[in-house]
Amino acid sequence: MKATKNIISLSILLIMLKISTFVSATNPEAYWGFVTLDGAPAPDGISVTVGVCGTGEIVGSTTTVTWGGNPGAYTLDIVFDDTNTEADEGAYPNNPVVWKVNGFNATTPAPCTDTAVSGNSNNNFNILVKSPLFCYNFCDFNNDGIYIKDWNDLMNAYKCFLGIEKNCKIDYQSWNLIKQEYDCFYGK
Repeated sequence: MKATKNIISLSILLIMLKISTFVSATNPEAYWGFVTLDGAPAPDGISVTVGVCGTGEIVGSTTTVTWGGNPGAYTLDIVFDDTNTEADEGAYPNNPVVWKVNGFNATTPAPCTDTAVSGNSNNNFNILVKSPLFCYNFCDFNNDGIYIKDWNDLMNAYKCFLGIEKNCKIDYQSWNLIKQEYDCFYGK
């Protein structure tokens, strides 16, 4: 009888330890809203990332979609570090964060003015980007996050223009599209 009580007590203790470990893990912070680029709704497929201010560690990422007939919609969770592990899985509570859209810092919220809050929910959190150099997806031909003076983008565009590469964003011998890539290269 005493052995049974000890086994039950030990089982309850182990369950409580497991529950306390689970409860101490930090909950993500949820966001949803719309992205506006230079006054226009963002097209589908534009990347939205959140990084820790100062370190650049990406703690959340997504792409824009059309939702309910409205382009530029996004949903994103900021992932937090689990202090029960040695690995760095995300942000720490109250870390200032930087919002980026296709690699450009958001104008609203301004860099490092938003803070990560575990378990928080941010509804209709709209992101604004104003940039004379914003070329949307087109300028990042190889999707490496480099938009200006990216030799690889320019060379891939020329290969498509010449017909060396297939299944490209630039049609074979489309002078207007190759000119647009050239303008992106120089930041026009």
